[in-house]
Amino acid sequence: MIRYLFKRILFLIPILFAVLSLVFFLIHLVPGDPVDLILGEQALPADREQFRKALHLDLPLGRQYLYFFTNLFSGNLGQSLFDRRPVVQLLLERYPATVELAFFSMVIALLIAIPLGVTAAVRKGSVWDQGSMLGGLLGISIPHFWLGPLLVLLFSVQLDLLPLSGRDEFWSFLLPAFTLGSGMAAILTRMTRSSMLETLREEYVRTARAKGVPEFRVILKHTLRNALHPVVTVIGLQVGALLAGAIVTEKIFAWPGVGSLLIQSIERRDFPVVQGCILTIALTYTVVNLLTDLIYTKLDPRIRFEKI
Repeated sequence: MIRYLFKRILFLIPILFAVLSLVFFLIHLVPGDPVDLILGEQALPADREQFRKALHLDLPLGRQYLYFFTNLFSGNLGQSLFDRRPVVQLLLERYPATVELAFFSMVIALLIAIPLGVTAAVRKGSVWDQGSMLGGLLGISIPHFWLGPLLVLLFSVQLDLLPLSGRDEFWSFLLPAFTLGSGMAAILTRMTRSSMLETLREEYVRTARAKGVPEFRVILKHTLRNALHPVVTVIGLQVGALLAGAIVTEKIFAWPGVGSLLIQSIERRDFPVVQGCILTIALTYTVVNLLTDLIYTKLDPRIRFEKI
């Protein structure tokens, strides 16, 4: 296990280096000068030049690149160009909100997908099966930037049942979590159904039924547990889509997470904060995929780390 973890960490280093390098050059290609955004276009040339030197923006792009990675290797992500606060501090303030939103989105997706997928497989060809597949198609087709405002208009404006935006009230997470989790629920429903149908055809399921095992136990103990293997893999792969969707969802619902901070920093051309947000998202995605592999070995004892 230690050898496997060490190997995964070694693979992580070049991936993060490539991601951060790409983001560094792309964000510097975006039109707009952060000095103009901070001081305004009416600032004196001397003030602009002095401020540019203070932010190290007067250096050539190659030297800025080396300066960024030198600080990164020393554990320093830099300071925000706007409020001069450390990037790490900004991320620590916003990251819990993003984790909370992703967690509740995952819970909602699983609460919808697992029962629907199992029911659709057990009652193949029934109204339940067709309805779940139609719901899955709609969930995949409806984009977050359309579903989010629609839910706000219905539940917040028309019915006045749920908070409009923010994170202050207890039920504030419900609308953004459902918006973010609906697409994942659709994918997991179809995957659960497909995996359940394949597992139901296995010989050990027929043997359990022939022995008189109650159908409820056959479905939950003998079928669902083995059918969850590919579902767990899809969950790990969908974390990236979940984090990407969180950027749009957080903006719609004014959710104070890393996604809204990333959009705000791109608009401001706040290079250090953008790079810190991307690094956080990339690290989270990699760690979750590692945890997915570990969970996979618990679900299926035949899998060993040396074979992964």
